[in-house]
Amino acid sequence: MTEFYGEWQGSAKKLLDNNLVLVTFVSPPENIWTNEQKKENLEKIQKGINWIKNQALNYNQNVNLEIKTLGFDKDILLKDLKDGLYLGDNLTTIAKQIGFANFPHILSDYRMEYRGYNVVMIIAVNISNEQGGISNCTSHGDFEYGVLYPDVRNENRISEYTVAHELLHAYSAPDLYAYSESIEEIKAQENAIKHIKKDIMLCEVEGKDFEISEYTAFTIGWHNDPKDWYKDISPPSFLQSIDFMMKYSGYFDDGGILNLENATQGRGYSFEYGEVKEWFFGVNEENNYQNCPSLWTFEEDGEDEYIATVLMRENSIDNDYIFIKNSTYSLQIPLKDGKGKVLVNNTWQDWYDLSLQNMTLMVHYEKGFLKKYEILNEIIWYWEEDQNQLNGFFEQYNEMDNFLCIKNDIYKFKIPKIGGMAEMTFAEYKKEEWINWYNVTVSYF
Repeated sequence: MTEFYGEWQGSAKKLLDNNLVLVTFVSPPENIWTNEQKKENLEKIQKGINWIKNQALNYNQNVNLEIKTLGFDKDILLKDLKDGLYLGDNLTTIAKQIGFANFPHILSDYRMEYRGYNVVMIIAVNISNEQGGISNCTSHGDFEYGVLYPDVRNENRISEYTVAHELLHAYSAPDLYAYSESIEEIKAQENAIKHIKKDIMLCEVEGKDFEISEYTAFTIGWHNDPKDWYKDISPPSFLQSIDFMMKYSGYFDDGGILNLENATQGRGYSFEYGEVKEWFFGVNEENNYQNCPSLWTFEEDGEDEYIATVLMRENSIDNDYIFIKNSTYSLQIPLKDGKGKVLVNNTWQDWYDLSLQNMTLMVHYEKGFLKKYEILNEIIWYWEEDQNQLNGFFEQYNEMDNFLCIKNDIYKFKIPKIGGMAEMTFAEYKKEEWINWYNVTVSYF
């Protein structure tokens, strides 16, 4: 089972090229791992990894997965461990017993040593568990790890297929079996059985018959040819993620990194530790942004040289903020300079002061665009329609909370700052009678 879905984010993006699997063994004081047990279960972990590598060959992928044990010769102890436990706050205790100041330090150190590698951690806990494994993600949102237990169905050893199943979660693959009796979950499971009954994330057949289907292969980055029926078999909790992957998969490189080489930057902000930026994809030669996909990136270089780059996507807009979120963060970005907000425990809390970067403003609509210039401290708007068949200049005469107001001798326009329906009236009207003009897209460069 899994608690966290990425979207080719975090410390384990696409399951391609080089990957480091860190392994540590944790015990309750009354049931300490013996060295022999550790060796036996390390062999099971290696078998699970080998199974994934063999499956990758079916998709012409040569995946390198390397194991490195941490604290193998130590007794790493945690009190009051319970069956099915999510480790949560105990991660710092584990990290310190291994020899690190805290859990994120493990990731930052091995990222430095293994540059270009995906990094994921397996924590093997010596408590028998009928589920066999629980995948989780730290509250830092970047270091992905799985928690594995000896399986009573497997002579109290970790199952190699559970290892494979949990590792695939770290690379964005969802469970395909129903968690509850909800109609939507059961229907998705039935569709999955119809299409990909042997998929390891569905757990519908015996271990030796498991395979990585084309659906799971897509979610972990092994091919870029998604099918429409992928949505039919996706559990409700993953529909947003699979829609995102199918829509944007072509904009990621083989390492699962968002490829910004051909993207055009829109609105951008700086804050004390980094930047938040909007990016447009598929912009045509006329710089028309109508219906172009846009994504947001959030990059923070915080304390202890711990770096997290998290892909965001726009969720919704109100009059004061742009809302963006991913699987880990929900942020409110102010339209102007101001305090950003972050969602913590379902409550919006102050984040960082954000400064809007100095950019040119572009307004695109169905037939053309408006572009804002500042010349000798004077704001001038250039207008072009139908590829230069109509053009001219406007002056900005007012700025409201939500609109920029521009005019020339004939027209007046109210341009919504975050896009939407612009309004117009005629300059000669003594009483302004505003009517809808065009839906506009607003971009900053």
